Amino acid sequence: MVENIEKHFWEVPVPLTGNGFFMGRIGSAKSCKMLSVAQGYHAHGYKLIDLFGGLRDEGPFWCFKSEEKRLWDELEAEVGTFKNPGPKEYEVNLLIPMFSSKLPKQLPENLPRIKTKIFTIPISSIDITDIGLVIGDLSSNSRYLWNSIVKKVEKEGNGADIEHLMKTKKFEGYQNLAIYKLFIKPLVDNHLLSNDLCSLNLDIQEEIKNKNAVSILMHKYIPEQFRFFIMGWILRHSLNLAMEDKVHKKTIALFREASAFMKVQDKSSENEEQTQIFRNHVSNIARYARSGLFLFMDTQSPAEVKGLIEGQDDLLGINEMPSMKDREEVCEQLRKDGRISKAQIRYIATMPIHEMFLVTRGKKAKLLRRVAPPRTQFWKSNLGNFESYWKKIFNQYKNTNQEIEIIRKEYLHHKYLLNEKEKAEAIEIKAEEKLEPAIIKVEEEHAQKMLEEPVQLI
Repeated sequence: MVENIEKHFWEVPVPLTGNGFFMGRIGSAKSCKMLSVAQGYHAHGYKLIDLFGGLRDEGPFWCFKSEEKRLWDELEAEVGTFKNPGPKEYEVNLLIPMFSSKLPKQLPENLPRIKTKIFTIPISSIDITDIGLVIGDLSSNSRYLWNSIVKKVEKEGNGADIEHLMKTKKFEGYQNLAIYKLFIKPLVDNHLLSNDLCSLNLDIQEEIKNKNAVSILMHKYIPEQFRFFIMGWILRHSLNLAMEDKVHKKTIALFREASAFMKVQDKSSENEEQTQIFRNHVSNIARYARSGLFLFMDTQSPAEVKGLIEGQDDLLGINEMPSMKDREEVCEQLRKDGRISKAQIRYIATMPIHEMFLVTRGKKAKLLRRVAPPRTQFWKSNLGNFESYWKKIFNQYKNTNQEIEIIRKEYLHHKYLLNEKEKAEAIEIKAEEKLEPAIIKVEEEHAQKMLEEPVQLI
């Protein structure tokens, strides 16, 4: 990226102390520019977690190096020869939750650079707030049930233990609760819930420590009703690790089309409660950006995320924005503070696609005359979806049977242990039932004998 085409590349300001927001109309390349800035921070040792690729699921395109030769040639002609070649092949971890019924027999993988990680989630790591992202606000009975489950199964139990527990007399009545029907049962049936020792658990701490790899959450293989839950669970643990100084302070979580869950206007009544819980969750994380977990988001209109960015942005990327209302929304306070001029605001209405105003913390808006394209291939309509493009470029896959078999066997093993325990308890009860009449008879005979014996007087 460049500040002035006659001088040098613009470099990202480090260290990052806040979040990044990128705004502009559809087709203004805001997602591409956010990606370019994020890749600039990656070059400075920042960990990137791509959590939401938008409605087109653009995240997995990190797997491909840029093939935009024309764009890179144009940029190189303007700024001179690059120190490093523009396009780059990044190390990528594709993160896929264990929804066994939704997993295909094969998943994209191209070792050693592109790894596919099918992961489970320990029961003990799930908080009440995580569950709310699926079913909304929890009733007191739902809270009691989950807290009881966590306590009963402890750290060694998995979904099979929960399934067994829910069939007992004490808990079978709770099977009609929404938490069981909409959260617990689907996750047990899909083998996502594991114990603390499961080899398939996603180790978020190790994932964050591996700065070289870009971690990408694959939404295609997550049932829609659980997408907030998976994103929220990863975000919550990432924030806690940063605040507890268990990881470095340089992690960026990427979200394209943030209006899909951050929109405050024209919300659909469907899943509104869950969406609001997730919005509150993300807003809270944005306020704690100094902990070391930063959010990068793009959205079409600043009105869609009103209330989220004020005071929380370290980087504000302003792209072409024809709407006067949108320009006023994002620029009015900046104008009052003397950080952007009226002429610059007018220019935003017809800004070329390769330009962007960048506003950094405490500084005036700076016009970047030529924003470098991402070093990876970004989504374009002619490319199709990720799966079709992968087949064209790599066409290499991993078999999912191994991971599914690991967790399936663990579930079966726990079922076997639980059944054996029940058998042992049943045998013990029967033995006691048989022994009890004999004991009573002996006691009665002993009592009768005592009565019949003469009493000796002293």
